[in-house]
Amino acid sequence: MRIILSSLILLLVSGCAEHNYSYIPLMPNELAFTNGGQFKAGGTVSFNHIEGQAAYSPINHVSLLASGFRGTDKQWSSEYGASGYYGFNIGRRKVFFSAGCTFGEGEVRGEVKTGIPSYNSTFREYEYINGYYRSTNFQTALYFHYDNNPKQVLGFVFKHSMVNYNYLIKDYLIKSSDYTLYRFAGLNEHNLMISGDYLAFFGHIEPLEIPFYFNWQIGIKPISKVAEFIENNHTSNPPADRIALNLAVGINLDFY
Repeated sequence: MRIILSSLILLLVSGCAEHNYSYIPLMPNELAFTNGGQFKAGGTVSFNHIEGQAAYSPINHVSLLASGFRGTDKQWSSEYGASGYYGFNIGRRKVFFSAGCTFGEGEVRGEVKTGIPSYNSTFREYEYINGYYRSTNFQTALYFHYDNNPKQVLGFVFKHSMVNYNYLIKDYLIKSSDYTLYRFAGLNEHNLMISGDYLAFFGHIEPLEIPFYFNWQIGIKPISKVAEFIENNHTSNPPADRIALNLAVGINLDFY
């Protein structure tokens, strides 16, 4: 068990899922409840962000959800909501279906030194981005519960997010051939609506000897650098074309 725990923590800390400028930064909060009275809280740490999740099932079939994200350049986001879950038998296996809704908000900021060649012998010395959004998220999952030691859950989760950027601004600090510096506006959007989908296969491991759980998700999420995509492609519907890998570890309690 110590080897498993150490390996997962190393993977957790070294995970490289990029979250800069992401309009769906939070991993789906699907903690695979099977009964009322369960509480789970955990998180993941990477080189450029920390992320936390908590969920509580006060009664059977009902769960309350909360998630938070904090990244570089004071980027942050949060989500709160609820979901319902229901279990049924297929042969000898216990299968659960869950569906819920969360509401969120977040802010993206960035200042990057680039030195990228632009035009007329000029260089983009710095890129700046600033945006604030609110989101409505719908999430469904189907998962199988294996009552072994350790307990295991395998399933699929789908998250659909509708995001309204109050503002999304990006500009550059340009250096000309004579070393003159000036600002250039690249993107200035207000009340911009964006939607995207996150589809992942996930697993949940709950050792019986210790009150911890280990959760992993691998799937496809929308591109992270949404500002660059809109600026270059002139559309507000970025595709879901990047692989996401999330690993989380947390505490698992049963109150009754």
